[in-house]
Amino acid sequence: MSLDLRDKERRVIPRWRTSLTAIRLGELIGTGQPPTPILGADDSFHAKVLRWKNERSIEAAAELVSAAIVLGRESDAVEAARELLEKEVDTTPSLKEAGAILLERLSQSHRDPEVLEPIEVDQTKIGHRVAVYRRALSEYPRNPLLWTDLAREYVLLGQNEPALRAIRCALALTNENRFVLRSAARLHVHVGAPLEAHRLLVRSQATTRDPWLLAAEIAVAEVANVTPRFTKNARSMIAGGSQSPAQVSELSAALGTLEFLSGSNRAAKKLFRAGLDQPTENTVAQVSWAGRRGLGIQIEENILRTPRSFEARTWGAAAAERWDESLQNCDLWLTDEPFSNRPAEFGSYISAIVGADFEGCERFARRGLVANPTAPILMNNLAYALACQGKMKEARVALDRIPRSVDDPVTKSTLLATSGLLAFREGRPQEGNALYERAIESANGPDRARIRVLALTHLAFEEWLSKTGKPLETLARIDAETPKIKAPDVLQLVERLRSLLVGPSRPDVRWIPKTSGDAQTTRKKWKLFF
Repeated sequence: MSLDLRDKERRVIPRWRTSLTAIRLGELIGTGQPPTPILGADDSFHAKVLRWKNERSIEAAAELVSAAIVLGRESDAVEAARELLEKEVDTTPSLKEAGAILLERLSQSHRDPEVLEPIEVDQTKIGHRVAVYRRALSEYPRNPLLWTDLAREYVLLGQNEPALRAIRCALALTNENRFVLRSAARLHVHVGAPLEAHRLLVRSQATTRDPWLLAAEIAVAEVANVTPRFTKNARSMIAGGSQSPAQVSELSAALGTLEFLSGSNRAAKKLFRAGLDQPTENTVAQVSWAGRRGLGIQIEENILRTPRSFEARTWGAAAAERWDESLQNCDLWLTDEPFSNRPAEFGSYISAIVGADFEGCERFARRGLVANPTAPILMNNLAYALACQGKMKEARVALDRIPRSVDDPVTKSTLLATSGLLAFREGRPQEGNALYERAIESANGPDRARIRVLALTHLAFEEWLSKTGKPLETLARIDAETPKIKAPDVLQLVERLRSLLVGPSRPDVRWIPKTSGDAQTTRKKWKLFF
């Protein structure tokens, strides 16, 4: 092994949810311009209602349901949606999905914002949703919110080019709508084009007067490594007090991040506290990140109850070593933002290193890889999980898919260590030892002590498991490194290794072998280690 878990640099990049969820969370209230109206929509919709009442056919139901989804008139098509779901013949999977989407949207309008709409990451199901949106757009091509939702579905499939084409259609219909612009910016950051994301925000006249877009412009500029264009507008808007705290929450957090990174902690704290007055969950996550980076600002429990604050709760529970709670929130974080690789990386790491749940590690990694099929850390974590389940052929395939041209030094060390694990498990201990040593050597510098300890811990276990090398000497090397780190997950792993080799040094650490249906000796010993 070693896996990688870093508290990476964070900015107030816009979340990207469905238009329905954004409306429910209040993100479209305020100064954003409404979507371009669909001319003649009311007359057309009325005709579809009459056709359904007269014919009661599958075709009439499909037309009415598609139109109701586009126009937000779900309550007028409930019977048609149920017909699509209940009909056993003549109804395609995509038509059934359309009925399910409509009924789900109707139920969402009466639901607590904390509750997530079901997100189906199965590619076939997502494909059905794409078909639903495309059918609706064939009749209502001037709906920018629907184009934006279609783009999001393509991203969930890992199909970035169709997603970009769909978002360009939305932008052609309106380049001033808050939801469309923020979604477009998030998409371009996701595909590695932050400069284009920044250009879109700068070119829109709406950005200078909309606090949500100003926040996005500042955050995206930082990711693109360019100077934010509208910080003066942003500061004036905050100082003027004309906007409600909820509307300027993310703007305060974006400006607070600028101050924090420039070393102005006092100004940063003032802005962050203002952002927490009526925060979005993105603001809560940003202030939580700054607190972990040493700003000295605390997140109160009532703030963590902000709807959808799954990211902040994930990190907070992990810091308190409440691992089950952390993983539960991480699962919700990934469900809420399924195209982000951060929750998938976190969940796969904690599942394996803390919980010895390699099946869970595999599930998190595979979920993240749907939208991020080339993410090196997710591929590494998948290979690790498969190897720890004894699926060596699959693990080798996963590891070999990772490009060796990665630039990040921590990722390079991680891949070398995982290559070492596979070499040990494939019966080449000398090669495995050499790969681990290269990983340890490449993780130089005091800030990389965490990676070195992870690699050394796994090396010692592989030496013990294969009856090669000198695991006690490796343990001594670990002891020399552990004073440099404070990560509870890594220190817990070291204690488990120590218990295996020489007995527990902490009375609170209990070592009960986990049962497994797998009869392989290797897996039993591995489970004992964890």
